[in-house]
Amino acid sequence: MKVFVVGGTGAIGGHAVPALARAGHTVTALARTPKKVAQLSKQGASPITLSMFDRAALTEAFKGHDAM
Repeated sequence: MKVFVVGGTGAIGGHAVPALARAGHTVTALARTPKKVAQLSKQGASPITLSMFDRAALTEAFKGHDAM
């Protein structure tokens, strides 16, 4: 399953991202800073940097994912 996680470095997402990756899912996660990009990469996610307030960009980023 291809999963997009908004808040992948937050309290819940920080646990969900590595769990999803370990379970064999393809994970894309929102990152806001270079430090967060590195953290998500180490957890097995493909980080994407954009504003979560940019509705058009989020809509485009969600395409092709099975779950958000």
